[in-house]
Amino acid sequence: MFKTVLKYDCRAVARHWWIIAVATLGLTLFGAASGRILTQQGVSLRSSGVIRLFAGFGAAISAIGVAAGALITTILVYIRFYKNFYTDEGYLTFTLPVKRSTLYLAKVVNALIWHALETVLLMVCLAICLLIIPPTTVSGYLINPVAYRTIGWLIRRYFEVMGGMGVLYLFEVLLLIVLMKWASIGLMHFCITAGCILAKKNKVLASIGIYYGVSWILGIAGQLFLSFNMMGFTRGALYYLTILSLPEERALAAVLGLTLCGIAGTAAYLLHQLTVKRVETRLNLA
Repeated sequence: MFKTVLKYDCRAVARHWWIIAVATLGLTLFGAASGRILTQQGVSLRSSGVIRLFAGFGAAISAIGVAAGALITTILVYIRFYKNFYTDEGYLTFTLPVKRSTLYLAKVVNALIWHALETVLLMVCLAICLLIIPPTTVSGYLINPVAYRTIGWLIRRYFEVMGGMGVLYLFEVLLLIVLMKWASIGLMHFCITAGCILAKKNKVLASIGIYYGVSWILGIAGQLFLSFNMMGFTRGALYYLTILSLPEERALAAVLGLTLCGIAGTAAYLLHQLTVKRVETRLNLA
C-alpha cells in the first residue's frame, strides 16, 4: 500500500509541477540570453545602454522567476500534506486500510522526491547559464564550453589530490544534505500538525507562525551554542591539526563528517517520530 499511496501523492504534485519546470527552463533561457547581452564587449551603438538596461531587467526577472518556481514547488508539497491530512480530505485519507505511520512516510518520501527533482532542475538551469552567458571567442557561436572545461579540471584535480577519500567526502556531503532535508521536512510537517491541532480557525496561519517561532528559537539556540563553544573548539582543532599527519587529518575530517550526519539523522528521526505520534493520536479532524 505504501507504493500506491506514494504514487497518488506524486501524481497530485506532478499535475502542477510540470508547468513550473517548463516555465523555469523558459525563464532560464531568457535570463541566459539577457546575461549574454550584458557580458558582450563593446558599447559603440547608441542604443547599447538601453539594450543593456532591458537585458539587466530581463536577467533579474528571470532569476526571481526561477527562485519563485523553487518556492512554489515547496508550497505544493506542503499543501498536499495539509489538505490530505487536516482538511475534509483527511476523513477519507484516514479511512484507508493503511497505517497512519505509512501514510505519513509516503508524505515524507514524496517531499524528498520533489525537493530532489527541483534541485536537479536548478542544476540544469545553472548548466544552461554557464553554457550561454559567457561570450564565446568565435563570432557567431552561441555556446562557450570554457566553464565546463574548468569544472572538469577542478573535479579531476580534486580526485587526484584526495584519492579514495574524495569519494567518501562526497558521499558524506550528499548524505548530510539528504538528512538535513529530511529534518527540514519533519520540522515543517510537525509545525503544520501542531498548528492544525492547536488552532480552531486560521490553521494555516497558525502553522506558519509556529514554524517561524520554532525556527527563531532554534536559530537563537544555535548561535548561543556556537558563541560559547566555537572559540575553544577552534583553538583545539588548530592545535591538533599542527600535530597530525596528512592521512590523520583526512581521517579526522571523515569522522567529523559522519558525526554531522549522525546529528542531522537523529534530529530528522526525532521530528519524524513526533509527527507520527501526533498523527496517530489525533482522531478529531474538525
